Amino acid sequence: MKTILALVALPLLAMADANTYTATSGLATPTGRRAEVLHWRSARGGETHNMVVVHPKDKAPDGGAPLFVVLHGHGMNIVSEFRWEAMPIDDVHKCDICWVPENFYGLLLEVKDIEDWWGIPKTCVVPKEKGGEREAVPPDVSETERRVLEQVEWAASNLPVDRDRIYLGGASMGGSGTLGLGLCNGDVFAAVKACVSASPYHCLRRMGFDGGASIRQPMPDPPPLVEFSAQNDRWSKDKNLLYAGMETNRYAIFGYWGPWNHSGRNSVVWRKNDLVGSFDIFDVDLKSPYVAFTHASTDEPLPWPEGFMAKNELGTSSGQRNAYFRWKNVADNEDRFEVELRLITDKDWTTKIFTLPAESVADVTPRRIQSFSINAGEKVAWEYAGKTGTAVADATGHVTIPQLSISTESRTLVLRHILPRTGTSVARAVTPRREPGEAALGLDLGGFAGSFITVDGGKQPGEVGEIAVLRAPVKADFKEECRLAPCPLVVVCSAAPYKDAITGGEAIVPAGSWTLFVEVSDKEKDRDALCARVSAAVRQVALLPGVNTKSKSITFVSSGKGTEKTVAELITLFAGK
Repeated sequence: MKTILALVALPLLAMADANTYTATSGLATPTGRRAEVLHWRSARGGETHNMVVVHPKDKAPDGGAPLFVVLHGHGMNIVSEFRWEAMPIDDVHKCDICWVPENFYGLLLEVKDIEDWWGIPKTCVVPKEKGGEREAVPPDVSETERRVLEQVEWAASNLPVDRDRIYLGGASMGGSGTLGLGLCNGDVFAAVKACVSASPYHCLRRMGFDGGASIRQPMPDPPPLVEFSAQNDRWSKDKNLLYAGMETNRYAIFGYWGPWNHSGRNSVVWRKNDLVGSFDIFDVDLKSPYVAFTHASTDEPLPWPEGFMAKNELGTSSGQRNAYFRWKNVADNEDRFEVELRLITDKDWTTKIFTLPAESVADVTPRRIQSFSINAGEKVAWEYAGKTGTAVADATGHVTIPQLSISTESRTLVLRHILPRTGTSVARAVTPRREPGEAALGLDLGGFAGSFITVDGGKQPGEVGEIAVLRAPVKADFKEECRLAPCPLVVVCSAAPYKDAITGGEAIVPAGSWTLFVEVSDKEKDRDALCARVSAAVRQVALLPGVNTKSKSITFVSSGKGTEKTVAELITLFAGK
């Protein structure tokens, strides 16, 4: 059995079981973290959307806890994404892009429409017909993009969140959404991380990397990006266009690649590129400067396009862009800016695949400078490692110091104004006001109220049963829990309880019934454990007001193939109770 966290939406009570199985409604993880399922509605109206809030292990500090926003991949949902959260911290099989650090808030979001690629139609990524052309990414911000930013605003407004430390991450389709939603909103997200992102096209349009205008004018400094993809993954096509756009505009990217196909699991990725994870996006905050490194002598040749899905050297090699660089802010005031630059050593990170360099030459562009304002076209004096010079700011008020020699020894880059100052002031990006909307406990299942429940237990410490989903028998008010006269309970045995809870699956459920979707399989070997798990879930539901669980009021049905045997066993089991 997989270890999972407990998700609570309705007031469910825990109840012990002689078989060590316990239906739980509270804390069910080794770290003692709490999570809640919410359905959220925009202040602009429209349908509701489900989301999960994962709470920090410890109480948030006075300044608030960081927030990690996670976008799921295609064919997944908040349940499948949430399963990663329960894996132990040191579990190499987990996908760290989806894991919310212990003392962070987590916000797990979802898209309902499988044709919605986190804000762009799926046809912008995959042609409708084999051999056909992709559709162009729409130029305007979509409803999904607005909704995600409003949900982030809800979390920042209603939870003790540190607004300077909000991060975005996702894998596959979620990685595509991370690129498209994250990079153009550098005034919201401190840094972003995308794993095996399924196409760069969303990002190329929003950032103007495709030759058109960017979606925001002026563009706030984009958040530093960590991106790792596999060149033998068909979803990575045209990833070179992302790298080109980041380099041309002198934006910060820490890029990693290798032939690990379309996998985000650490155990797979690290075998091919053990530099992945060496740069921690959570060290970056929204109000502190960072440095973008470009044209570095230690950059390795990109595998795209020549190595894409190829068996040549580029197609089978592992590589990186900017993986070795680090910075430390020293001073940022009106007349002076200082930042230390260095390369990582084996004291920072251990690699068995790469040789850490002693020196690298790169262009250096400080960004997100807070106090040392620079005009467009202004000439600025610089000092570094005994050398001096001047640099002229670009139209956005950023200066690039070309080809600095950076080593494992920290050396300080100093910028100063040359008086009298020249150039013209730069208009800064204005963060749009976003209404947070409102959220209520419970799932929105096609207009029906619902909740997740989990079942504790197992022979090994920390084991927890599978997720079950409970759906109320009538449509509920958005803000209120269902308070119903006793109604019968239908237990639907399902291979995908969350999906079936929304669609109804193939099971025929009588109107006016509570429905409990439980995750079971006829192939599960430990039948006693399976029956004990379902029994515990049913007993938990029995504690709810409005549920009639007398023997003749409980019906077991199958949602499809692979659960018929289990249904027969459960009918026999409960008939004897």
